[in-house]
Amino acid sequence: DQGAYYFDHYQGPEWEEPKAIGGHTSLEQVYEYEPVPKDYTPEERAQVLGGQGELWSEYFPNFHQVMYMAYPRSMALAERLWTPEEGIVGFADFSQRLRTRVKDLDQLGIQYRHLSEDPQHD
Repeated sequence: DQGAYYFDHYQGPEWEEPKAIGGHTSLEQVYEYEPVPKDYTPEERAQVLGGQGELWSEYFPNFHQVMYMAYPRSMALAERLWTPEEGIVGFADFSQRLRTRVKDLDQLGIQYRHLSEDPQHD
């Protein structure tokens, strides 16, 4: 389901999140979604040139909320699209490394959905 790449969906429980279009797409769902279907032949896989996340902003009153909706899910998408399949270890590994990377977002003043205390629940 390509819905895993719609970043205008809620990231957590609707009552805890800013207004969004609806639906739910967690950080883990983005990371775990296989960008190229396993049943593609090698020839079909070679035709896939990239991927993208969708973020429709009609429900977002300002750019801070757009950033909040994009990060850190866009970081999960980037890793999945840019890392060779054999380099993907799993969400737990990504989540641990992400805890360091969000410090970069803090330094840049980027609004983002903060990670939970338990990496298994991000």
